[in-house]
Amino acid sequence: QAQIEKVDSVVHCCPDAGLCGGQLPCNLSALPIKYTGKFWAATEGAFDIAVFWAEFFLLEYLNGNPSYAAGQLSQADLVDLYRMVVANMEFLDNVFSSKRLESTLAAHILGTLLQAEQQQQIPGVQHSKDAKVVYMAGHDTNLLLLRSLLGLRWQSDGWAENAVAPGGMLIVELEDSSRGPVVSMYFQVAQPQQLREGVIFGEQQPSRVQVAITDCREDPFACPLDTFQKIVVSKIRPECIGIPGLSSVVDNSTASATWPARYWWTFLLTGLGACLLGVLLRSVMPKRSCARSPSSSGYSSQELAG
Repeated sequence: QAQIEKVDSVVHCCPDAGLCGGQLPCNLSALPIKYTGKFWAATEGAFDIAVFWAEFFLLEYLNGNPSYAAGQLSQADLVDLYRMVVANMEFLDNVFSSKRLESTLAAHILGTLLQAEQQQQIPGVQHSKDAKVVYMAGHDTNLLLLRSLLGLRWQSDGWAENAVAPGGMLIVELEDSSRGPVVSMYFQVAQPQQLREGVIFGEQQPSRVQVAITDCREDPFACPLDTFQKIVVSKIRPECIGIPGLSSVVDNSTASATWPARYWWTFLLTGLGACLLGVLLRSVMPKRSCARSPSSSGYSSQELAG
């Protein structure tokens, strides 16, 4: 609400009271928010309009325009408002949709690492097995989907948590160690002021932070390649891999047998705990005959989006 009001302090919506259904005062906060169901635009109304202007003001600033946001917002304001933009994308680019939309990219990253380590060409991976650097260009949504799929988080200098600012990149490195090949991840992006000034990096560097591979219990900052493979395979949907031949990197039998096997006791205790809790709740809570509807407070935004 505070962020929508901050945007409204610049755009001064809305001169036509009919947009607010007759509600007065008719401002940006008063515009009704409707869920559209579109995968590229979840809502329309106050939040969607505020997101548009928040991104517009930020791009004015990063582009080096002498005047931005009508001269009424600071750099800190723009960074704060950009959190709304990321939240809007993550409403749909979440743990549910990422399996459908990001399995191809995740499989390609895994295939690239395996091909480099095994020095054998993998079907669906177009570059040479001798390639030292592989660059994949995409959109901010690709980064958010990959973050959701693998459970990643980052905090870059000058930006809000998990921001996917222009020019940001997720770096995946493969290196040899005494434990064998390990995978490390980093998120790199220029700080807002650096982007605005068009800094040519030399002595001054962009923000680069290491990203923990949270499901890697051996070492989240230097994850063994075989463990990383099992993590990726356990999270993607093979039928959603869109590049012919690339599904060869996925071995469902290995994923189902070896990845959970080390922690069988965790799944057993969790299952028993859930059963006992279910019995307890069933005995102490009154029976309810009505089912939840999507409008009830029992649903999270991610459940609705999924």
